[in-house]
Amino acid sequence: AKGGGSAQGRDPYQEQYGDVGLTLNYLLFDFGGREAQIDAARLALINANWNQNQAIQNVLQAVAVSFYDYIGSKALVVADEASLKDAETSLDAAKLRLEAGVGTLPDVLQAQAQLAQIQLDLVDAKGNVEINRGLLATSVGWPANTVFDVDGNLNELPVAAISDNVNNLIALAMKNRPDLAAVQATVRQREALLWEAKSQFFPEISATAQVLRWWVRPEGDSSEFFTDYLVGLQLQMPIFQGFQILNSVRKAKAQLESARAALELQEQIVINQVWNSYYTFTTAVQSLQAADSLVASAQESYNASLARFKSGVGDIVELLNAQATLSQARAEQVQSKTDIFTSYADLVNAIGTDLPTPGVPQEPNPAEEGGKNQHEEPE
Repeated sequence: AKGGGSAQGRDPYQEQYGDVGLTLNYLLFDFGGREAQIDAARLALINANWNQNQAIQNVLQAVAVSFYDYIGSKALVVADEASLKDAETSLDAAKLRLEAGVGTLPDVLQAQAQLAQIQLDLVDAKGNVEINRGLLATSVGWPANTVFDVDGNLNELPVAAISDNVNNLIALAMKNRPDLAAVQATVRQREALLWEAKSQFFPEISATAQVLRWWVRPEGDSSEFFTDYLVGLQLQMPIFQGFQILNSVRKAKAQLESARAALELQEQIVINQVWNSYYTFTTAVQSLQAADSLVASAQESYNASLARFKSGVGDIVELLNAQATLSQARAEQVQSKTDIFTSYADLVNAIGTDLPTPGVPQEPNPAEEGGKNQHEEPE
């Protein structure tokens, strides 16, 4: 819309005039440039949504890992308390032998030293409980000094949850990882922006309509009003803009290549994360099997050594070695269980979705259904 007015001359020839108008332009065709702008904006939103999904999954992973680290540290306290009772039993046996005249003072001192070491380990374990409690609180979003406790144990192991081999899990991650889908959306966005830049080489066709109301009023006479109407098509064609369009295309191509390189890098990161998480999990499972066997054999060895020591057949070195082996086996058993849960949380995060369960069909991946670019890949 526009308007204006003016006065010219002096009496008796002075003349006044003015005009007001309304112009409407509507873009009809621009060789895909407008559609590419819409696609680019839509894909930018999709990218932001996928990044938000990844951020949420990272929070869930952090909470899960902190939770099982906390539960594991509490379980280690229980294991150290059991080892402390064994050390007290060994010390009592050494004192009884000394009182009976069949033992020596060095035997008692060695048993006391072993007891003191386990007490020190127990203090460290209790300190780790508080540290992991603070980490869990921070992961949840609470202050580290928040007073709380959680129930949980390390007995219901997710060992049977993984039914696929690592290559199938990698393929699953390539379909479901939100951060990978975000980078894919960025690539499609750059393709749309390149299409938009190329469309500037071509003309734009617009429909135009104009209404102009103007008047003339000679000095001393009444105003005369006139109305003009205009309807038509407008063709705009860039002739030369100092290589601005060409440089815009070059910039868009460079940004597209950068996005594609970022996508290749992200794919390698996803594969590496799934690979590492998978074998960390399977290693923890195998370590637990070995630790269970070690605990069982170490318990029998300690019981036998204690009986031999009480009967006067065994010596204190044999007993304390068996006791130390049992204590270490318990700690490794707890650590293996903790590693199973934390590596399972890492694996779920690396895949980007729940692990497949035998007999349960997988839900369709929304990353494959939305955010596809409507344009062919630019050359």
